Amino acid sequence: MTFNVNRACGPLLPRLCVASPGYMSLHLSSVYPVLVLFSIIVTLLFALAYLCRFIDPRLLWWIHPFAPLLPVLACCLVVVLCFAWYWENGALILINLGVLGLYVWRLLPSQHRRAENTEPYPTLRILTVNAKPLTNDQDQRVAERMDLDRPDVVAVQEAAIYADLARQRLAVPRYLYPLFQQGASLRTRGMEGYQRITHPIFSHFQWVSLDPIASPRGGGKLLGTRAVFAWEQGHIAIYNVHMHSFLTASSMSPPPRFSPRWWRTIKADYEIRAAEAVLLRQRLDEEPLPFIVCGDLNSTPHAWVYSHLVHRLLIDTFRTRGKGWGGTYHATSPIFRIDYILASQHWHVLDCRVAARMGSDHRPILATLALTTSVHV
Repeated sequence: MTFNVNRACGPLLPRLCVASPGYMSLHLSSVYPVLVLFSIIVTLLFALAYLCRFIDPRLLWWIHPFAPLLPVLACCLVVVLCFAWYWENGALILINLGVLGLYVWRLLPSQHRRAENTEPYPTLRILTVNAKPLTNDQDQRVAERMDLDRPDVVAVQEAAIYADLARQRLAVPRYLYPLFQQGASLRTRGMEGYQRITHPIFSHFQWVSLDPIASPRGGGKLLGTRAVFAWEQGHIAIYNVHMHSFLTASSMSPPPRFSPRWWRTIKADYEIRAAEAVLLRQRLDEEPLPFIVCGDLNSTPHAWVYSHLVHRLLIDTFRTRGKGWGGTYHATSPIFRIDYILASQHWHVLDCRVAARMGSDHRPILATLALTTSVHV
């Protein structure tokens, strides 16, 4: 039995397939086993990547590097499905349709339950961005972003602000000046001495408190900050978090790629991020106020960290109201969605979108939410 290239490609690419005289044929006996082997390998990798959302990295860390590859593996399965359809292989068709169905189900917009309520409160606009690579000469781009979006709250991760609380002085990068020019305020933690603020929150609302959230890795590292604001005759809480990145746990020089020490470091990074997710989830479970969590989780929606935080607690604003792929990293080619705005069940999501880049290697996320329950303490 032979596979006729003109029969397969002719309807789509007629000129390409009839460029040479006669008919080109390939023996199915030589192509078919390769297809089946490829399908088995891709399906197994897809299963590992899909299961990452349900398995704690501290148990099986080595499967989690496959999680960001889930969309690529799904595309590979689509290619296999096309060939299986042509060859009328019912088994391959059913297997691939079933596996792809699981992926499509995960991508469907979530429908969150609206809290019982009378009339929604005024809306709140919040913007989050990881600003580590921003430089002072990009203040104009930040100003344009602020003028266009007019957020009420801006959460910035990895911004180097130095506070001398004894002298009541702040050393703020110039690229953050536009936030002050719009009337937003910044509050330092209620401690004495000289300190570095890495995850500041800017807001037009009246401040109540600002507390650091220590990372479980110790060493004075911060997982994020929790701010409480007075809003609409009550209080709301904003969490600004930045979870552990890869290859940043050790003060030593980065290990050679794929060396044993490199793999040990990657394993430790997954475990640290999992511990941070557990700590943050515990704090959120005990949070008495309506709250919003925003920041850089360094995890895609297919990872355990995301699932552990969101499951039966948080609303993913982009998955609920966003459009498109939603990638935020890297800003020039945003393939991975690792930056989020997540809300408690007190909120109703009106809009969420990925904003244009501001000079950082992360793209900002902007969401508009309305409160659907009381904000009284």
